[in-house]
Amino acid sequence: MSDEITTNVLPQVTSADEVLVYSDGAAARQPFADFGAQLVASGLVASDVAVTIEDFGGGVDKSETENRDAVQAFLESDVSVLLFTSMADTEYLLSPVDTTGYNRKAFVGRFEGSRMGPVIRNPGYGDSFYGSGENITLQNLYVQGNGDGSNNVSRGVNLTGKWASVRNSWFRFFNDEGVYLRSGAATVADCTGWDCCKNRSSTTRRGALRLGGFDIYSVNNQFGCSQNVEDYRQLTGPDMVNVGVMIDGANCFVVNTSGENADIGIWLTGDNGFNRLINCRGDFSWGHNWLIESHNNMIANGLAENPSLESDGLYDAFRITGAGNRLSNCHVHAVDPFETGVCLPKYAFNDMVASEKLEELTKYSNCDGVYKDALFVSSGGGYSGSSFEVKSHPLRTDSTTPDVNRTGFVVCTQAEGGQITGLVGGYSGQEVTILATTPITLVHSTEFWLRGERDHSMEANTLTSFVNYYGRWYEHGDQGDTKIVDFWWAGQTLLNGASVTSADISLRCNVGDFVEVAPSVAVGAVIYTAQVVAERKVRITVANMSGATVTIPAAVWRVRIKER
Repeated sequence: MSDEITTNVLPQVTSADEVLVYSDGAAARQPFADFGAQLVASGLVASDVAVTIEDFGGGVDKSETENRDAVQAFLESDVSVLLFTSMADTEYLLSPVDTTGYNRKAFVGRFEGSRMGPVIRNPGYGDSFYGSGENITLQNLYVQGNGDGSNNVSRGVNLTGKWASVRNSWFRFFNDEGVYLRSGAATVADCTGWDCCKNRSSTTRRGALRLGGFDIYSVNNQFGCSQNVEDYRQLTGPDMVNVGVMIDGANCFVVNTSGENADIGIWLTGDNGFNRLINCRGDFSWGHNWLIESHNNMIANGLAENPSLESDGLYDAFRITGAGNRLSNCHVHAVDPFETGVCLPKYAFNDMVASEKLEELTKYSNCDGVYKDALFVSSGGGYSGSSFEVKSHPLRTDSTTPDVNRTGFVVCTQAEGGQITGLVGGYSGQEVTILATTPITLVHSTEFWLRGERDHSMEANTLTSFVNYYGRWYEHGDQGDTKIVDFWWAGQTLLNGASVTSADISLRCNVGDFVEVAPSVAVGAVIYTAQVVAERKVRITVANMSGATVTIPAAVWRVRIKER
């Protein structure tokens, strides 16, 4: 081992692992964390330490067979960490490494500034690092495969043992997954995968990064299939087999992770679910940005960027079929990456959940973005698909058909005598309140269902509310019970058998509505009624059938309309 290796490599590797240090023919275990300092303090010379692949007979000038033999010797030794040190535009040829039967083994590359680690290239097929060994670590490596687009399987990592750790590494040129973790409590962090899933004729959907175990941690990762290159800017096919990030495991914790340049950006699938995703992005997707098929996932600050690149308005940004998912503060954004025109998703959020159980419906909060046909649609088979929260930012409009895709509160600014004939957009379960600033008329129709099933007017500064159920808007609330007016009527004397009728009282009503009336004081043995005589006109009639003359005192008469 050279001085350069001692000073540049060892301080970069911090681990609680132990290594065997040979001195005067004897071997002793020492912690690796302070190994560099111990070398200096103990006066050990480089030849006494066997921790590089060169020490086991491998190197950049060796064949893949020689390097494979060196790695096998390392696996069978008591050494815990194998170092790859060459950085000068060279590569280690290495056929697939099987970790099965070997635990607590780390493959660590030299780390130098912003450069990628040493290149570890498998010139054939198969998985570069695979097996069921536990506590397997890969760090500071640039792992390359033979991604020739054929049906031959090739992956960067395919680890099934628990506590695997893949950190600060690059993975490129594989026909299938770049990193596939199938174990429990594994970690992939600060990694990048590119040109993965190059077998575009595959019949099996898979991801450049695939989390197939439980309790896996993914932090600060970017993986893609590179379908944005000049010679392949298209969907692989209707089955959409290429995925940036695929999660078919359970209880995974995914933070700052991006899946891109693929048919599907991020795909959550399988029977497990209960994954947590924060600040994740599906980008440059030829199909859907996000396809959420598993259940009870929690997604916060999810971004769908550049969806449906195959064709404008063909695929969705977020498509949800799994039960009980939660989306918070998710957004849809699109630009024109190839200067061929912006492609928008058909629906920003397409909820396809079909269930009668409320706990299985999707819950959304503060979600928004661009779209071709609708911000949100509930297309679940026969059931309302979600609880989609629309913030009630006031929409001021003079439109006869206000667009309520992004609001639950419409302020109608039409001139006096204007009309509202319907509401555009919305989803099943959405509520919208309308405030009239001038007298207007609501026009009844099969899609804009008014109380009383007829047109009616709104006075200035009055409110009414609607709820959407499968595309039809229903007027609702207690406004019909609260149209009240106080009418002052001076006192007068009525002979027996005589009656008197008030002047017209103006309030919102129609012929056929029910009318209630009551005086503010006792008026004696008289009969009083009220009726709607025309639109916006009510009259009170008082009749004396007492058998004697009656004096009616001055009073305030309260009139209340109840719509039919």
